[in-house]
Amino acid sequence: MTGRSQVLAITLAVLTTLAALAPIELQRRMIDDALPAGDVPLLMLLGGIYLFSILALQALKFALGMVAGWLS
Repeated sequence: MTGRSQVLAITLAVLTTLAALAPIELQRRMIDDALPAGDVPLLMLLGGIYLFSILALQALKFALGMVAGWLS
């Protein structure tokens, strides 16, 4: 395959790795910031962002799997 395809695979792998950190940080913020303060709107906001980050992470994993399969 071309070098562009390999660069795409590497880029997706790096993005997937970085995106995997977001849900962990959001969980920490939910537990440390929103729950002790009883801030329901903040908890709902963080929950929504958490849901979006999980969906984005799964989409990146899917795309990475597709590109890896295409390269092999």
